[in-house]
Amino acid sequence: MLLLEHSYPCGWGSLFFQQAKYLDIPLGAYGPDPSGGYSYTHMMQIWAAANATKSDVIMWWWNPDGTYTSYLDTEAEMTPVILTPPTQQCLDNRADPELRCFINDNNQSSFLTDASIYGSPLGACGTAPQALQKGYVKGLQQLMEDPSRPKAMWSPAYDVLKNYQLTDFQMTEIYQMWTSMTAADPSLGPRDATCQWVVDNFALIQSWVPEGFPRVIEKHNFTKEGRFVGAMCVACLAMGMLAICMGVTFARRNTKVIYYTQQKFLNLMQFGLISVAAAACLVAIVPREATCKALPFLENIGYSFALVPLVVRLYSINKLFASGKQMR
Repeated sequence: MLLLEHSYPCGWGSLFFQQAKYLDIPLGAYGPDPSGGYSYTHMMQIWAAANATKSDVIMWWWNPDGTYTSYLDTEAEMTPVILTPPTQQCLDNRADPELRCFINDNNQSSFLTDASIYGSPLGACGTAPQALQKGYVKGLQQLMEDPSRPKAMWSPAYDVLKNYQLTDFQMTEIYQMWTSMTAADPSLGPRDATCQWVVDNFALIQSWVPEGFPRVIEKHNFTKEGRFVGAMCVACLAMGMLAICMGVTFARRNTKVIYYTQQKFLNLMQFGLISVAAAACLVAIVPREATCKALPFLENIGYSFALVPLVVRLYSINKLFASGKQMR
């Protein structure tokens, strides 16, 4: 039986030396890395070679991971070695994993001592489980739940991200599906496996959706409501009456009343009032890009043409009366 220990690369935080020394594990690290470890690619190759030659290998690895799931239910299935359960006291007495990088370095190893390399016996325990955490900036919640907007307009994105959580078992399922799909079709990747897992577990995905979502868009035909019909009738009636007034004004343009009133002022006022009536019609219909742009234009032009001539006319009349009083 060939029993080898393959540790992490130098840049990874392995605690092998401390655990092997104080837990009486007769293993050593003799890889090409300064810490005695191997690269990630070499570690995968070593495990594949051990599977091919039916050799025994002790190696640092983790779960969930695609390599771990690819060997499930095979002779090379990874079997975890359970070390002393981790405690807070053990975690507080861990050796500095960065010093592993200088153990086999002749220029740096001179300053290392057994205490710095191996640490305290109190720190020789197994690795504590690390739950995946989700971090969000505070601005995300403030952006999604802006108090200046109605609550009905808030986006559910923040609540969806807060509810989203995958367990180690579910991650293992995705990796297993990826392995089986790749074996059948090498062109398929992790994205395909994830999408298929979502389809198979859609009920779980729906449980992440906040209450009240997704919202159902209901189309409401308000053109048959009484208020819509009444508004359109009033606007159309106003436009019709103004059109009649313009026709009568033009037909009687040579009469004394129209002549002294000055037809130009009347035409400007009537044009402005018709523009306001047309804007009233646009308010009642279904808003579109064209109507939304035309509405403020017609309102501003209409009130300008309707009110400015009236103000100028009143000013002229008042000035005329003032001049008459002075002549007396």
